[in-house]
Amino acid sequence: MLLCTLPDILWPGHSWQRLGMQDVQEPAQVKSAFRKYILMLHPDKVLGSGDNDKIYISNRMFSAMTDAFNLFKKEVGMK
Repeated sequence: MLLCTLPDILWPGHSWQRLGMQDVQEPAQVKSAFRKYILMLHPDKVLGSGDNDKIYISNRMFSAMTDAFNLFKKEVGMK
């Protein structure tokens, strides 16, 4: 769910494309979307922007997204 609502949380002008629930039905789809998230919006990538709001949001989202993905992996038995 967090992957689907990400555009509502991020800053204006972000590059994340909105996902529908149909895009994250299978564990492999969730894993793929999470990896794309990490590649595009990792805090280290945003750090160079110098925008404190972006850095704050990125750090908070990275923490929340990582925790949620780890719980998801446990639930579905993914390594």
